[in-house]
Amino acid sequence: GYTTREERRIFEDELWSWIKAQTQENVGARPDAVVPFAIDLHDEQRWVGFAPAPMLQPKTFVSGFRRVLNHAVDQAGLIPADWEVDLVTSLENIEQWLRLHPGVHLLRRTIKFSNPGLDLDDERQEMRALHARRKTEELKAANRSVLNIESDRFKQKLEGTETGDLELYMEARGIPGTGDPTFHSNDSPDTRAVDSFGRDLIQGIGIVLDALRGYVLEKNPSRTLL
Repeated sequence: GYTTREERRIFEDELWSWIKAQTQENVGARPDAVVPFAIDLHDEQRWVGFAPAPMLQPKTFVSGFRRVLNHAVDQAGLIPADWEVDLVTSLENIEQWLRLHPGVHLLRRTIKFSNPGLDLDDERQEMRALHARRKTEELKAANRSVLNIESDRFKQKLEGTETGDLELYMEARGIPGTGDPTFHSNDSPDTRAVDSFGRDLIQGIGIVLDALRGYVLEKNPSRTLL
């Protein structure tokens, strides 16, 4: 979470007035700016689950948590690294969008290094040789045409969103005059409903931890979790 500033008026008892009251600036965290989270730190895959708040939505959490990780690495005196926190999107979410918008005419995929950079396929070997952290590929259909989304080659281009190693953007042919429907993996992260925990962040941590355990076991049924 993060701290916020707000001005409060301290009621003037003797004058029985809010107008003449003194203002006081408070600095601290509010429930709508703090979220509970849980982490799975297995070496082969590392997952983070969190419950968004009104002032701390997914993209804000990702940005802040990334800064926390990099600061922790620096404070611990470990090898400098640019750790990333990526929102993951299941293939099921992508396939559902494709069923609704099959006329895809643009596919843009950005390949990233996985954490902790152990996945060295041909594309990432090339990136490492060039000292690159990103590789973007764009496939665009001819005018008034669409891409073959049923081909195996197209489906292979989608692999990696479920582990956060790939950022995906697509545009499809829309109804004339209404604009083209778009899909961005960062705007469609995997979510699941959890019980309300109100302002009890300790209870929220337990709820998020249970949700994360369930999610990880769905991805890896053979894994043993503590």
